[in-house]
Amino acid sequence: MLTLILAPELILLPVLAWQWGIRDAALFLAYSAVSVVYLAIELRLVEGVPFTPQAEAAGNPYMLIILMVGGLVVGGIAVALQYFLIFRSPEAVLAVTAALSIAAWLVTRSSVETFEVSIRFQLGLLSNESQGIYTEVNS
Repeated sequence: MLTLILAPELILLPVLAWQWGIRDAALFLAYSAVSVVYLAIELRLVEGVPFTPQAEAAGNPYMLIILMVGGLVVGGIAVALQYFLIFRSPEAVLAVTAALSIAAWLVTRSSVETFEVSIRFQLGLLSNESQGIYTEVNS
């Protein structure tokens, strides 16, 4: 996942370094590479194997609205923290980048393990269903 994020950033580095200076451009790109944390968290939400029967819909019709509003609130808090606390000094950006990089590594490991368990479970269900389709006919 990290290579997908770093490739465009390396292309942007000369442009940003020309406008902001090499230090600020490098800090910006290092901090934005931490978006792997968001990808790892999203990976935890994937349940099952792609191209298999979809999960059943939740019973609560307001769940989507609650999730969207909750996401906006959490996102707003994150943006405010970044703007008012983190982006005020290069040292803070560097410290938060290091902490979030460690968190990204830990969350990604955990998410991949959870995804593996989910895939194994779904494949086990699918193999049991397919055994029920074909039965041996004894004469």
